[in-house]
Amino acid sequence: MAKTKWLLPVRQRKDAGTWFIDARKIGLSQKYVPEGMQFWTEDEAGQAANHLWSDHKRGLVVKADPVTVGQEAADDFLAFVKGRAEVGEIQSTTHAETAHNLAIGLAIKIDGKPIAKHDLGKLITRETFERVRLAILRAVQTEGKSASTQQHRVKALKQFFNYCWGKGWVTLNPMDKMELTGTSARQNRAPRIQTETIRCLMRDGLVGETLVSRAMVAVALATGMRQGELRGLQWQDIDFDAEEVRIERAVKKDGKIGPPKTKAGFRTIDIEPNALQLAREWRLQSRHSRPTDFVFATAAGFPKQYKTLSALMDRASDRAGIERMLWGDMRHFFASTQLSKLGEDWPEVSRQMGHEDEAFTMRQYGHYVKNAEKKAKVKNNMAEAIWGK
Repeated sequence: MAKTKWLLPVRQRKDAGTWFIDARKIGLSQKYVPEGMQFWTEDEAGQAANHLWSDHKRGLVVKADPVTVGQEAADDFLAFVKGRAEVGEIQSTTHAETAHNLAIGLAIKIDGKPIAKHDLGKLITRETFERVRLAILRAVQTEGKSASTQQHRVKALKQFFNYCWGKGWVTLNPMDKMELTGTSARQNRAPRIQTETIRCLMRDGLVGETLVSRAMVAVALATGMRQGELRGLQWQDIDFDAEEVRIERAVKKDGKIGPPKTKAGFRTIDIEPNALQLAREWRLQSRHSRPTDFVFATAAGFPKQYKTLSALMDRASDRAGIERMLWGDMRHFFASTQLSKLGEDWPEVSRQMGHEDEAFTMRQYGHYVKNAEKKAKVKNNMAEAIWGK
């Protein structure tokens, strides 16, 4: 049976399964769907495409004036991202993170003016393409942020310019195929996540620190959880008998409590007994020890601020006589230790880390089976690496 020939191409979204109209031929969006509608089948989209083409031929479809100013284009793009979040295509937190990284990217100045105020069509041409690309890359790298943050900046800008290309507002995406390898950042981080360095931190760096500070560092090292997840941890999330920690929430950049960074962020992590004992001792001393209280709370019972964690790392690094450690270094230490100990069993490491892409791979291949021996191995690996036991 011959495939139906629609007057405008219709395509299926790979991530959601719904269909859309490729209406660039008549000057509309690459992924056009009439407001308030959603096409669940090819036939629905195709019939709408035929009506749209008919309206176009009768002069009823007017091509909108192109949005060329950077900030206007960004507003349109972020509305699109928000719409995806509202229908469940992406996590709700993705919209906020994309907006944050894009705002920083649009503040990058080219020829003395931020991208947000540039006419994108005039800014990005075949003649200026490489210069714009290098200016953005240089600005992202000189910001001085971690390799992970740099990747987030690049990803947001890449998606934004790709959206602008699809709309026809630019003819080229200056971020296309741009990848930050992070080699330099990894090389700089390497000395800080060596076993000897971590033991020095635990042995000398935490001398004189409060019990809650020592427990925070130990739990962070033993679980590899993100700092926002650590700050959002509640006592009900720790199973002292099973020696497990459940990740159910995280403190976001705006200070609000929300879900973990990704869907795979909801996970249970096996924790070695020494760090668990410090947490148990801290609960006995803490004024906030009810199940729904935050484990590492301020005097008022709120999650500790990130600057408190950062200041702790400054003090501990100076006291231990080591290069200034970042809080995120402990997450990298966890990952590198588990990978070196578990070898080819990377699905288990990715599960413990809460990585979304690796979790998808696990679902696809389905070869991960958790067992008691593996649980013990995970806990023993961290106990040996942190305490030398």
